[in-house]
Amino acid sequence: MKNQQTLEWNLDTFMEKHKLTVAEVSKRTNIHPNVISRIKNNRQHRIDLYTIERLLLGLNISPNELFRYVYKED
Repeated sequence: MKNQQTLEWNLDTFMEKHKLTVAEVSKRTNIHPNVISRIKNNRQHRIDLYTIERLLLGLNISPNELFRYVYKED
């Protein structure tokens, strides 16, 4: 079996660690709560750099904190 790595959002872990709600992240980043929820639940696959920048700046995090690699076996 071959191992695959996939890039996923890490926002759920970040929010849990810092006890943040979708509404709080939305307010900090000025991103609609529905988009935050889709990112948090790894259902948002296409996104522009401007939105990523708003997440990074609004939450004061690095790209390494916003994404994670998940290893899966075929």
